[in-house]
Amino acid sequence: ADLIINNVIPNVDEILEEAYKCIGIGDIDSAERKLKAVENAIADQRKEVYESVEVKEYNDAILDIQQQEAEWYRALLLMREGKVYKSKKALVIIIEKNGLYADSARNLLDTKFGL
Repeated sequence: ADLIINNVIPNVDEILEEAYKCIGIGDIDSAERKLKAVENAIADQRKEVYESVEVKEYNDAILDIQQQEAEWYRALLLMREGKVYKSKKALVIIIEKNGLYADSARNLLDTKFGL
């Protein structure tokens, strides 16, 4: 319900892009709200019933990519907030999942935290 703006369900990719911009300019509160909206949208979309297994698998693959992007932005947001322990933990989780942002997380841990 909190995702609907003017009776339109926003595009997850657009919200992710907005969250990234907010992180970049230091608008922590807006970034947090946008990431929460993305997390809720992904959770809602994972509950959808699809007409075929193929369509569900395709949509799940897209949601997995969006989830990985949201987790990466969450780690960047935690760093921006100065939450060292939580940001390190988020980066380690990203590395352990070995997804799209694993190398970036590994590099960030190495350069920022010397791990």
